[in-house]
Amino acid sequence: MKAGSPMTNKSYLYAFSVLTAVLWSLEGAGFWTVTQTGFFTLLLYLHKVTLKRAFIFVFVMVCVFLWCEITASPVSSLNGNSEVLEGKVVTDPVLIRDQYRFQLKTISGERVMVYVETPVPGLHHGSACAMKGTYKKPGPVYHTYGFDYALYLERQGVFWTFYTDTSDQIVCEARTSVKQSLLHYRNKGIEGIRELGVKKGDPHTAAVMQALVFGERGDLPEDHRAAYQVIGVSHLLAVSGLHVGLVVLMILFLLKRSGFTKETATNTVFILLPVYIIIAGGAPSVVRASLMVMFAIAALKMSGKVKPSDSIVGVFIVLLLFDPSYIYQLGFQLSFLTSFVLITSGKILEQGETGISILFRVTLLAQVVSLPIILNQFYQFSLLSLPFNLLFIPFISIFVLPVSIAAVLFLPVFPLLSELLFNVISNPLGWLHNLMFFLNDLTLFRLHTGKISSEFMAVLMAVTVLLFRAWERRALIQLIFLTLCFCGLIGFKMLAPYYTKYGTVTMLDVGQGDAILIELPRREKVYLIDTGGVVTWGDEKEFQGPGQRVILPHLAAKGITQIDKLILTHGHTDHIGETCVLSHNIKINRVLYPSGEMLSDLEKEVQACLHYKGIPIVEAKEGVWWEAGENRFRVISPSGSEASENNRSIVLLARMGKEDWLFTGDIEEEAESRIVRDYPGLKADVLKVPHHGSSSSSTSEFVELVNPAIGIIPVGRNNRFQHPGSEVVERFREMGTDIYRTDIHGDVTIRFHQSGGGVEVITVVTE
Repeated sequence: MKAGSPMTNKSYLYAFSVLTAVLWSLEGAGFWTVTQTGFFTLLLYLHKVTLKRAFIFVFVMVCVFLWCEITASPVSSLNGNSEVLEGKVVTDPVLIRDQYRFQLKTISGERVMVYVETPVPGLHHGSACAMKGTYKKPGPVYHTYGFDYALYLERQGVFWTFYTDTSDQIVCEARTSVKQSLLHYRNKGIEGIRELGVKKGDPHTAAVMQALVFGERGDLPEDHRAAYQVIGVSHLLAVSGLHVGLVVLMILFLLKRSGFTKETATNTVFILLPVYIIIAGGAPSVVRASLMVMFAIAALKMSGKVKPSDSIVGVFIVLLLFDPSYIYQLGFQLSFLTSFVLITSGKILEQGETGISILFRVTLLAQVVSLPIILNQFYQFSLLSLPFNLLFIPFISIFVLPVSIAAVLFLPVFPLLSELLFNVISNPLGWLHNLMFFLNDLTLFRLHTGKISSEFMAVLMAVTVLLFRAWERRALIQLIFLTLCFCGLIGFKMLAPYYTKYGTVTMLDVGQGDAILIELPRREKVYLIDTGGVVTWGDEKEFQGPGQRVILPHLAAKGITQIDKLILTHGHTDHIGETCVLSHNIKINRVLYPSGEMLSDLEKEVQACLHYKGIPIVEAKEGVWWEAGENRFRVISPSGSEASENNRSIVLLARMGKEDWLFTGDIEEEAESRIVRDYPGLKADVLKVPHHGSSSSSTSEFVELVNPAIGIIPVGRNNRFQHPGSEVVERFREMGTDIYRTDIHGDVTIRFHQSGGGVEVITVVTE
């Protein structure tokens, strides 16, 4: 290694040894564990570490591994049979979808995730609570790209959830502590900003102020949050080193202006930083930055000098020893990764001759190093991210953040001054938001890669390391080559679906409804049959439909940016209810709708949404057909004379990959009898079982005629219709049909080759 290289400082090797040990404890011999172990071994070789020092690193790894094993909670001591739960609230109760959620630590020390339907007096962080309710095990993930909530809780040592229905089933006694008092002040500040936003008619500015000062994003509208994410500036709404540095400078300035000595001011900062961590929400980024400052102050007190790289290594090790599960937090990963890269990239930053040039390099370094993680989590990025960061970072750091902090500080004593400061940032922030939304609508600059695998992510990271080394050494030829490799890898991931000879048909688990995604080989066309919808009974509430929860995330993870045909089989909510959501979020080229007028309120709403987006609606009835490459599609129903909405469903016969597929909507006995009569030679290898497996469909004559090898049934768990009917399931089994159901198997994907050779069925949940 060359002198002066960031790699010359070997302190970071201790961080890598701790990380390796933590991964072995948490993940076992998984991909990232083996990759990290290999990379760490390579670093020891490149540094020509002596055998004695290598033994020290191994000893550190063993000690950390044993620490993780001793402190871990691999099994639960609860059995779930009791109806009583007692303990201490250890997280802030958060209101999400009319439900208060918090973690409670039992007397035995085990954590339980609690859900409470109504407000409870005395329920705060630190409260002692006793309650009656029901224990439940977190369910499995049912979606191909779904969030594994059970695994998420398990990594926090939580194995049970607990539900209470009413406030009279829970009694809490608030206990006062320093932390509780600080959290109370934090909540008052958040509420004060919220009320100020309501008063001024600008809740969006209030939400940004809450995020910047208190690390609270709960009031940020979903469209704003998504826009920040897509344009690549969501990190600015997380309390980070920028915020901590500004707060430290403000405290030092005020104390020195008040006559305090430098030593007293520094000591005060050291004492106040833990307070700020709590007030700012305790996110990994603010913890990291605050502890780094405290490390530096402590080193000065001991007449030592700590390098920034040593400081971040120390904080990294302390946090992982305190809670190894931090390694799974996206904020932790991005915070330490970007900070470490910026700290160790001094030679790259020194190449900048002006402030703007240095800002450009800082932004580019942070964007590139975080991109593999961003693509793995969010599946897309914007080419406008870099220029927008160059605009947004100074605007937030120099203008919005200081004014927001001042407004919060003055709110209790000089509310009029806080209102004035609120007005100062309101209009400029609104203009910038409008610009952000305008740029986000320019889809030309948004690159959709879909979800990248761990292996692909590791390759991107390796190329990134080599690229930064070439940049640091000013090796222009290598830099150009590695940049082309980096861009080429991303381009390869985006284009790969257009070269595969395999197609897929995925029955998405949208609850009690239909949504079937067809992706032809080489992604020649993408079709979606129905959209699912929100089905509720009585006073039940559904806050987000399957369009937002299931379909759009699945399309994004696949890198799909448009639907060539949206086939709406008929006008019931569980089949067309999410059409408006989809039409506003993804390009739809054409909609097929069954013969007849759109008369219901829902149908008129759907029609209005499609017309607003300029999406043509094509009438589909018996006789309509089309081809896409070697694949053929034919509508065999409705005929146009059907009396009921279910029998009016579009029935689509497809020939894909040398197999026959039949998609039937919600047809019942009337339509089935006509099909049996008019299509006596009808056969299908794969059948979408009519009407969710209802006993009013799938007659013996129809099933015997079609004689499918595979039957797929989209149906909601514990649905009130008791779908599918047991006699229907038995009828198919007697025919030798393999049945797959969304309520049991989750998403069901059937993979086929364009030249035939059979199909492969992939389920998220295996029986």
